[in-house]
Amino acid sequence: MEFSILNGIRSILWTFILMIPFFHGPSASFTDLINDKNKTCDKLQSKFAFAAQDFISCSIVNARPITFCEGCVTSYLDVLSVHQEISTGSENGTHCRNELINVDRLEIIETLYNNIDSLWTRGECNHCFEVNTNGSTTSKLNNSTKTFQTLNSVVRKCVIDNMPRDKPDICEICHDSYEKLNEFYNELKHSENPSHICMDIVDSMNASRKEWSMDLGCRDQPGTDLPFLLMGSFVSLVPFIFYISLWKFSNIIEHRLQQ
Repeated sequence: MEFSILNGIRSILWTFILMIPFFHGPSASFTDLINDKNKTCDKLQSKFAFAAQDFISCSIVNARPITFCEGCVTSYLDVLSVHQEISTGSENGTHCRNELINVDRLEIIETLYNNIDSLWTRGECNHCFEVNTNGSTTSKLNNSTKTFQTLNSVVRKCVIDNMPRDKPDICEICHDSYEKLNEFYNELKHSENPSHICMDIVDSMNASRKEWSMDLGCRDQPGTDLPFLLMGSFVSLVPFIFYISLWKFSNIIEHRLQQ
């Protein structure tokens, strides 16, 4: 999924580069344009250009590690808002949608909007935030995201406070905190489709697991390795048991034939 998101950013970036020559209008800051209530089609075209540019820049900055959803939600909502204004706005009886979108086969604005929305959807970003009664996304983190971030922060603080990494008891000290985080994440996967977990959370959990197991060399559940070791030892002995049994059985058969 991470590669898919990065490819989505690349696709949006190229589309934006292609659309730059089509944008025109008076120079203004992004904030001024977004807050401008003037709904003339030229103004809306410039507003969309600035909103898309801000989202693309935010996406690249938050691509690694992936903090894309939380970091870019405001930019994404701005894109949605301006696109809605274009869809409903008019100037002197002419609908801006017909003036800016339904113009030619390139449909640059609509193509860029669809790419932005597709990138957001592939990141399952809506699952990070609360939604309005009408189903629209807000910029307010939902309880699951806030709980995960709190638990993850506790683990990070424990690890940092007990550095250096070669401290022999760091795994024991931080074990309970890590297990709470791991258990909560597993509950999220069971409570909803695993592919529908917000990508910010997925990437953060992957990073925590990598640090815990690979960087710190800690085991997720101390003491549970023994059954696996015993099972592995038994499996490795199976061929020897088989050949020894086969050898003895062959000797018995040979002995009986000789009689």
